[in-house]
Amino acid sequence: MNSLFKKFLAGLKIDAKGTITKAILYVLRVAGNMVADGFYIVIRTILLPLPSRTLTRIKHSLSPVTRLDYAGAPIKLQADSLIDVYRARACEKEPETVCWIETYVRPGEVLYDVGANVGAYSLIDCAHTKGNIVVHAFEPSFSTYYQLCRNIILNGFQRNIVPHMIGLTDQTRMSAFNYKSLEAGSADHQLVADSSRTPVEFVYSQHLLVFSIDHLINEFGFPIPNHIKLDVDGTEVDVLCGAEETLGKSQLKSILVEVRDMDGMSNQVDAILIKAGFHLVSKTDRGNSHTWNCVYARDHLSPASTS
Repeated sequence: MNSLFKKFLAGLKIDAKGTITKAILYVLRVAGNMVADGFYIVIRTILLPLPSRTLTRIKHSLSPVTRLDYAGAPIKLQADSLIDVYRARACEKEPETVCWIETYVRPGEVLYDVGANVGAYSLIDCAHTKGNIVVHAFEPSFSTYYQLCRNIILNGFQRNIVPHMIGLTDQTRMSAFNYKSLEAGSADHQLVADSSRTPVEFVYSQHLLVFSIDHLINEFGFPIPNHIKLDVDGTEVDVLCGAEETLGKSQLKSILVEVRDMDGMSNQVDAILIKAGFHLVSKTDRGNSHTWNCVYARDHLSPASTS
């Protein structure tokens, strides 16, 4: 809330009218959500005594769908939970990611979406290129992977988006994937090498086969990506170290990486990518002053030269 208030005050200095309009719309949306929550409580109270067979039929017959907030094309998302509804605001949440896609990604290219979640940005890639792209979407969470596949089918992008329920790191091995929540679309999970115990803050630990990007390309024939979106909640350096050979390929033009600026991770990411021939194009605060979306491009490339 304090962050929102600071943004409001900063916005007043730049564009008072626009900021006030956005604030009013935000308040109306919050009020609408409160009304919807109240309606939900009433309906749940009415339905609770019904037999489980009846409740199951009702749930499957409803199959709610919401629209992703992408202005460029109509994109639908399954909306089975409030997290799914939150994911439908992907463009509002990360406009810099959408800008990166529309600036750098071109028809006929290959993109790796590492940490694809329910697939919002993979779907935007397909919509932006009018279906002329191949996206390899990596999502290790079993519940989120299920929703990712449903969203791919819902939008008819089965030929464009290839989903993989595997993790990516610095080398191929068995690891532990610790879940912060089992709900589809949730985040802040943890991929660790030690699978002997699950920290108390996590609800489940899944044994997971993980790969390096270089191994996938060299041993399994994965295509060399032209672009990589990397959002893995803390293991960015490991994924990049496992892509050392791939980072040196001229086919790879740009990378967007979400970096948590702690323990020198931002500097490590910067050093790896600069050594591989990239330069930092932009760095956008995600709103908490310690998580950033950073766009890197080949030294000889600029946004204008990608068009």
